[in-house]
Amino acid sequence: MNYLDIPVFPLVADLGESVRRTLNYEPEVTDIGFGAHPAMPVQANTQERLQIVTVAPDADALDAVEAFFAARSGRFKAFWLATGAEDVTVLSASVSATMFIEASIFSDWSHLKGKHLVFCSLDGQCLFRKVLLVEATAFATRSQVTLDEALPANADCWQVSRLLLVRLSSDEIKYDFEADNHARIRFTGIELPEEYTAPNALATRRPVYLYRITRRYGVRDIYSLHLTSHDTPVNSGVTWHPVPIDHSGLSVSTEGDTDKLNLELFAWEGNPFEDWLPIHIGQPTSVVLSLAHVDEATGLVLEAPVILFRGIIESVTRQGYTLKAKSVSPLSYGEKRVPRFFLQTRCNYQLFDGSTCRVPSATYRLSGTIEAIDTDGGSIDFESATLVDKAADWLPGGYIEIGTAPQVEVRTIRYAEILSATRHRLYLNASLRISQTGDACSAWPGCDRTPDCCKQRFDNFVNYGGHPFIPYENPTLMAMPLANTASGGGKK
Repeated sequence: MNYLDIPVFPLVADLGESVRRTLNYEPEVTDIGFGAHPAMPVQANTQERLQIVTVAPDADALDAVEAFFAARSGRFKAFWLATGAEDVTVLSASVSATMFIEASIFSDWSHLKGKHLVFCSLDGQCLFRKVLLVEATAFATRSQVTLDEALPANADCWQVSRLLLVRLSSDEIKYDFEADNHARIRFTGIELPEEYTAPNALATRRPVYLYRITRRYGVRDIYSLHLTSHDTPVNSGVTWHPVPIDHSGLSVSTEGDTDKLNLELFAWEGNPFEDWLPIHIGQPTSVVLSLAHVDEATGLVLEAPVILFRGIIESVTRQGYTLKAKSVSPLSYGEKRVPRFFLQTRCNYQLFDGSTCRVPSATYRLSGTIEAIDTDGGSIDFESATLVDKAADWLPGGYIEIGTAPQVEVRTIRYAEILSATRHRLYLNASLRISQTGDACSAWPGCDRTPDCCKQRFDNFVNYGGHPFIPYENPTLMAMPLANTASGGGKK
């Protein structure tokens, strides 16, 4: 059963247990910046979480509930929920869609303007109506209600329930069986109060999660993957591809230094976290989690996504076919040097950084092929015509990139041996996983951050980020020579 293109939950809340409401805050962090974040949620981001209890009296009702929840898989699909019969009586219904209702005690129905009701007859017929206007009368317990459509003449004996527009707050459904095929069902939902004005817009509007995962080496992004847990592609100018991915444990502190996020990634071709196992290869991998609303019919993003989390992968573990990654915010990396710039003879800058070092990486890129791979993948023979005039210490400290995204591997070059004028054997910091002999690759030289290397290899001393002329010993800390003192002797 549907109302305004949105399904209606087949049961109503148990009359013996009222719908309990508690505040639910789903944190939305637009960015990680400086300064303290608000300690308490603002009202705009606070929603009421409903502890819902209903009863399935027979096997047919249980089957209907199971089918409904199966179709609602995923926490973002809205549905209507009847809250049970209200303690009111419909005094009269007319063809003008205006009725009078009588409550047993004083009850202000003015808050129901713009919301929806369901009227159910004794034989199971249900009619849905929107409340257009609620007006007080001379009687404290009586109100005049105008609906968007008239009710049948005999509706004065029908049951009245309010319709809540909700979505599941979690996928956990609890069944307490009190007898065969008779169960008390408990689940939690979140009311969507802002959508009552146009609930049918939710028929194709879906909130979805977007994951941008970026592999980085040095100052350069190797590639970015745009992924979504939605079951169809999402288009926001770039295409977000559906993959089996989920997240949990999003936590936000007022200081921004303990923000965490856990990712679960199931096996698929091109999974970017496979390279982390069985060893850590030292390639920073960042993740940006966003929430977007899309038109499910077209897959187009309806408004700019809201960033919920921005961080870097800290560790990856494998459990069967599932990879679990822990991500932390940029403010909790913890291993950064402080201060970031030291008074030292060696250069403080990172090679090829466009804002500091300014050496163009494209100028020093050496293109070639892999002619041989060692048995354990820890060394390769790199063949390139551009190696003709390069010494054995040209590439060590640099890195090599093999393949194209997302099937790309990057390794640091520890040291090299010259096999011929155009071939060097490169020893890598970690074994290759997917690369093969004959693959095209590119290599970049390293820098030992000394003035000589900066001048002779890169002709870039004008941008040198060190202090080559400071003395090795600090003259302000040089102690005065000690005066010679007589040894031995004593008082006479």
